[in-house]
Amino acid sequence: MAGDGKQPAVWLVDGLQLKEELIDLPVEQRLKAMRALSRPLTAGCCASVVPISHLDDMLLALEFIFWMGCLFAPFVAAAASIYALWYKQLLIFWTCLIVMFTCVEKRTKDRWPRGPPTGNLERYLRYLSWRFIFEDPECYSERNYIFPVVPHGIFPASLFAMLLLVPRTPMRRIVAAQASITFGFPYWRQFSRWLGSCTVSQRDILQQLEFGLSVTTFMDGIHGMFAEPSPHTERVFVARKKGLVRIALRTGTPLVPCFCFGQSRLVHTGQDPFGLMMWLSRMVQVSLVLPVGRWFLPIPFRTPCTMVMGRPIPVERIPDGSDPDPARVDELHAELLTETAALFDRYKDVCGYGCMKIQFE
Repeated sequence: MAGDGKQPAVWLVDGLQLKEELIDLPVEQRLKAMRALSRPLTAGCCASVVPISHLDDMLLALEFIFWMGCLFAPFVAAAASIYALWYKQLLIFWTCLIVMFTCVEKRTKDRWPRGPPTGNLERYLRYLSWRFIFEDPECYSERNYIFPVVPHGIFPASLFAMLLLVPRTPMRRIVAAQASITFGFPYWRQFSRWLGSCTVSQRDILQQLEFGLSVTTFMDGIHGMFAEPSPHTERVFVARKKGLVRIALRTGTPLVPCFCFGQSRLVHTGQDPFGLMMWLSRMVQVSLVLPVGRWFLPIPFRTPCTMVMGRPIPVERIPDGSDPDPARVDELHAELLTETAALFDRYKDVCGYGCMKIQFE
């Protein structure tokens, strides 16, 4: 394990091999099952696309369009309700009210460890050719951690896949911290509540850590949606993102660097050259970008995604009531970025990114 002085073996596990029956097993048996499912790392072994039927491909394409369409639903419903009232179209009016109600309802409950009842996880994993690489798999169940994930990209497909698979691994429960605005869109709200997600506010993250749960979020946030990668560079906007580091120091929670290969290439970003869309996105706390995927639609490309989880970085808790020392924040932040870059360099050949380098901005 992490603390016995030995370098633990690295495990590569295909997401499709993590079956639902693993959820009901004790942690020790899940760990044993994952050890049996792991396979050796070889150059390019995570760069292949998993076959999928044409039917499943089309069904997921429609589902992705539905996901993106839900982001416009509240605004369309509000406008349509005014029209319906003016022209006395009661059916349209009540339909609009139902849509707007789904943006605020509180009846949807946390379904952990079961996933949302509306999706087909196996089809989703096939589409993403999803894989896990664990650098220290035996330690993740020992306590709670903070998992800062990069890069964000447009659509958080890799994070959803990770959260849905965590109950099938020996890891302690991981709660996703999302932008609060995502809880205001139909289906996004229900899906997030089924997962048991919280907002990305410091208060909510601290509360989850106090409950003994792990927390994950995209470290680059909204900025990461505008980091269009070049053929030779993976750009990650985290040079000034230190919020998670401060929370780690306040709680003494170790940080686990995570990098998801393929995430930034699922959907391309259509944006203005002046940075206006990024500025507006930060102001309203929601991404104002034009997602361009397959067939020029907001449908992710079939890019293999591999989530790499590194070894925990120990963090010493500061005294209660005190503020983190800025110098210590900078030091720990630099260590986190160094370890994230090292993760990228260690596994880029495995994931088919051998000619690339990572760049923090």
